[in-house]
Amino acid sequence: MSKKHVRPRHIEGPFVPLLITTLDSPAWRALSHGAKALYVAIKRRYDVRRHNNGKLYLPLRQAEVELRSKRGQISRWFRELQHYGFIVQTSPGGLGVHGHGRAPHWRLTEMGVRDGALDPPTREFIRWDGTVFTDRRPLAKKQKPGPKTGTTSVPKTGPLMVPKPGPSNEPSGPENGSMSSDPGGPEKGSITRSSHLSGHPGPGAQPSPPVSTQPSRYVMSASARGTVVGSPTTVSKPIGLDRFLLSTVEVP
Repeated sequence: MSKKHVRPRHIEGPFVPLLITTLDSPAWRALSHGAKALYVAIKRRYDVRRHNNGKLYLPLRQAEVELRSKRGQISRWFRELQHYGFIVQTSPGGLGVHGHGRAPHWRLTEMGVRDGALDPPTREFIRWDGTVFTDRRPLAKKQKPGPKTGTTSVPKTGPLMVPKPGPSNEPSGPENGSMSSDPGGPEKGSITRSSHLSGHPGPGAQPSPPVSTQPSRYVMSASARGTVVGSPTTVSKPIGLDRFLLSTVEVP
């Protein structure tokens, strides 16, 4: 009885092939997990029918969606794959003719390039010298968002520092003279009618007799000329007898 020929099963749908020689290389084992996932995402863009190796590109925005990582980390994985020799950049990124961004193009070293004739693969990762990848570029820090429109941000201020007044080091000037340049006139008499109201008799004024120091409430003494002697408010003027009885002064 003859055996029937069993046809091998075909893989349903597109797939990304990985060479066993690549997976067993020391350079592949030295890669980080993120760099390995990025390599699979780049190789996914390879088309066997078009042989587009050397024209493979993966924008950072699309890589963020597929790998669920930040752009700074993805850029680091690109540099890591270049360091170990798995990818080579064929053209840098930049702005296109119409102002649209253009992603860098890459070539996988484990595969050949068809440029007219098929060029064999270079496989730089096989010649890895053992130098571990160290990225000297720091990851880009996310900037803090600015204040919302319509709001005013008040900066926080500390306590006000008031300087203590100290001695002045400025040299003092010469003492000024009188504010008025008028030399002043002769002394005039008292403004009031009685010279002893201010305690200093004016020129030509008669000295008043001493005030009585008796504890009496009223002082009613008269001289021979009819002058009433009392408190400093006593009017030193000759008066008649009829007005003498009315010119009493209350001593406090």
